[in-house]
Amino acid sequence: MEKNFIKILFIINFFVLGTTGHSYPKILTIYCSGGWDPAMVFDSKIGVTEVAEEPGITLRTSSSGIQHVHHSDRSSVKQFFDTFGSYTAIINGIFIGGMSKTSMEEKALTFIPPDKAMLADWLSVYAAQTNPFAILPHITLNAPYIPGEYGSNSIYLDDKAIASYLDTSESFSSTREKALVNMHKTSYNRFFTGITTSGIDGNKAKNISSHALREQNVKTVITQADAALGGTPDYSDFATNGKLAVELMALGVTQAVTLGSGKPDQWNTTASHFSTSSTHFQNLFTGINTILTYANSKGIISDLIVLVISDGGRSPKLNSEGGKGMWPYTSWLLFGSNVNGGKTFGTTDNVLRGSVIDPVFGVTNGQNMVTITPAHIFSSIFDANGLPYKLLFPNNVPLSFLFRRSKT
Repeated sequence: MEKNFIKILFIINFFVLGTTGHSYPKILTIYCSGGWDPAMVFDSKIGVTEVAEEPGITLRTSSSGIQHVHHSDRSSVKQFFDTFGSYTAIINGIFIGGMSKTSMEEKALTFIPPDKAMLADWLSVYAAQTNPFAILPHITLNAPYIPGEYGSNSIYLDDKAIASYLDTSESFSSTREKALVNMHKTSYNRFFTGITTSGIDGNKAKNISSHALREQNVKTVITQADAALGGTPDYSDFATNGKLAVELMALGVTQAVTLGSGKPDQWNTTASHFSTSSTHFQNLFTGINTILTYANSKGIISDLIVLVISDGGRSPKLNSEGGKGMWPYTSWLLFGSNVNGGKTFGTTDNVLRGSVIDPVFGVTNGQNMVTITPAHIFSSIFDANGLPYKLLFPNNVPLSFLFRRSKT
């Protein structure tokens, strides 16, 4: 069933690409591990007694018209909304579900395809549908392995769209070629394990042959990207990894990137919450501003969707150590030239539970109300770009209000 399902998607979109020449946007997902506090930037709870309030914050309306929480220690947040807010939407009240880190990470990064129990990586599906011949269709930079069956939704595309894992958080730059080969061996081992486990007869010889050519092509484009970034980039730096993502997208070899911001679980502030989170937000938005400015200089910003996400929120009250626990509701940012920007959608109540929303108009008193989940946002990206979301997300209607129907 899954084999036919994925082949149908590929045939549909190969036909669209081949006959219309349509160019799909590239997607950069910036992942903040551990669960951030939306009330410090996105979802103001100033004056709400049920929610611990950070000293020194105000509610500010940016020059783009979007409202956000402002603190003098986080000037990069103000800069972002003033510069890029017209093309940015804040989405509040997203229900991640579960209270374990693994569960929340899976909900933020994956979905469950029809008739399949295992999780799948939605960005690899998007890359496979929109640029199936890319050398590195979907890569992760300093980000977690995608939970579930790695690259499973690309297995049936004749090895042209297997998700690729490029981990720059380890000693990649010092032993580049060796690390690159090992990265591909790991990717292919996981790929073949998936075939064996599911009992599918894969054409292993053909895959290995294609892999050798692909590996050489990857070495070439990585060398090109390195040169563009000065020859010996510091890939332990968030903004530099973001520039690498932009370079690979500009070269046309990558369609989707998951980029980690900081260390794993660094947003899980169970102590000294406000001071630690404030530093994280300042660093995050400093990096985002740098990455988007670089994307503009490379001429691809108008063809880019940026989704800034976290795998949870923070609890309303502080604990005895000044920290906050994880929370199943959170907020995300969506940036792009056809995003319905300068607006905030979705709300939470006084104890940070997400409110239902009309999926067409984005109001809280309409019809066919839904609780926003990550899958609603994923399906919205597919739908806004004319992709067949119903096969992937049959139970999650798109949020039509998130995108303008044509670029401006």
